[in-house]
Amino acid sequence: MRINRFKLGCLPVNAILLSALECFYNQTCLNQLISFFPTNEKFLAMNFSAQSRFAINSTVQMIVDELMIEQWITNISYDKYFKQCAPNLCTYTKNEKYTFTFILTKIISLLGEFTLVLGFIIRLIVRLIRRLPRTEPITLCQRIKYLFRKIWTKLNMFKHHESNEHEERYQRLGTRLYIFILIITLSILSVYILIEEGVHRITILKPTENQYKHFQKIYSNKSICPCSSMTMTYANFITIQPYYHQVCSSDLVSSQWIQYNAKTTTGLAYAILDYRLNSQPQFQLLAMFCQQAQQIVDNGIKIFLQTQFVSSQIDSQDLFESKINLSISDWQLLMLNRYLRPINIIRTITQGNLLMNSGLNNKFSTTNSTYRNIKILTTNYSNCLCALSSQCMQFMGMYTLNSYTSRFIPIFEFRNFYIGCSSVESLLKSTLEFFYNRSAMFEIDQYLYAPLGSSFNFSALNPALSLPNETIETIVNRLMID
Repeated sequence: MRINRFKLGCLPVNAILLSALECFYNQTCLNQLISFFPTNEKFLAMNFSAQSRFAINSTVQMIVDELMIEQWITNISYDKYFKQCAPNLCTYTKNEKYTFTFILTKIISLLGEFTLVLGFIIRLIVRLIRRLPRTEPITLCQRIKYLFRKIWTKLNMFKHHESNEHEERYQRLGTRLYIFILIITLSILSVYILIEEGVHRITILKPTENQYKHFQKIYSNKSICPCSSMTMTYANFITIQPYYHQVCSSDLVSSQWIQYNAKTTTGLAYAILDYRLNSQPQFQLLAMFCQQAQQIVDNGIKIFLQTQFVSSQIDSQDLFESKINLSISDWQLLMLNRYLRPINIIRTITQGNLLMNSGLNNKFSTTNSTYRNIKILTTNYSNCLCALSSQCMQFMGMYTLNSYTSRFIPIFEFRNFYIGCSSVESLLKSTLEFFYNRSAMFEIDQYLYAPLGSSFNFSALNPALSLPNETIETIVNRLMID
């Protein structure tokens, strides 16, 4: 039996990272796999979801790269933020044209000032004119002409009791000049006031959130609303709930499943690619990836929510959410780097130092019986040497030993579930497709040392929750969060 994309490698870490979990999405494949183990327990295949960010053939590496998280749920409450900020007052500025009432009031208030100023100027002009030589008496035609303007000509704003007729004439001329200048001045002032926009300020004491949003919508960024409290913790208005990939809550990382896969027959020879020999460390690594992701994320959330958010004045909802989302993105990247760093260190050290693992990526060969010289030979996977590449891997499977040829014959293959030079590398490249099918999972039961038979109660992954063909590496790169 060959397990699709479930790989065996030099180290369990590399192997499990390069493996996919396709077989564990298939109940038939899983049952067939379990049949090789000495157990009577039942396991259910994982269900596959089209809405999942992971494919059924995703390697463990892909899942680990996502922090094993299927989905991040963040709730940013602007209402709670506004209550924490609690502005005591808001000042809004607006530009608008003056009203007719304002213009009329302004003109009336200026009339008195113009009367005083122009009255003084007109007196000076009249005195100057009086000093000029007298002109000839006016003609009859001129008198008739002036007759029709009697009302206008008699208008005198500068009349004195002691004034004679000649003086009153000059006073009337001054009056006309005064009225002309006044009309021109008021006309210019009125046009200017009508065209020019004035700056108005509106102050609201202890505004409500609805009032703030209303004026913010009208006056945009022309508002000043200082917060009564400049600092507040994120916990006051943010909730973060990570939804991890379903594999982290499935039977595949349970102690029962790991023990179930660990059972082998003493003294029985197994092929180096045999699932029964290599599956236990792979699932232990998978469980470790989940536990590590959950621990890092849970601790990170506690620290992040206690971080102080500084706001001297209240932000608009769009600006506030933009700032918070940027902070959350930076924090998620920090958590991901913290999670991936030890995994990448293990991968680098393993390959750089050719460390041996339980998957027998290296084997010993005695070259001289006298001096007992021992030579370490690296395993060859599909003509790929672990000494040269950490990416050497093959599908896991179920094998039986042919007593005549002394060779292992595959009877079942786990496609996209790899074993290779390193358990980490092979697991990350693997998918969990097999474990989305409970029938496939039940099928392997018959090949195990202690098959569970009718007692097989392990659940398959749900294809409705995640993509069966997504590699574990993709999931890991998301902190195992969907």
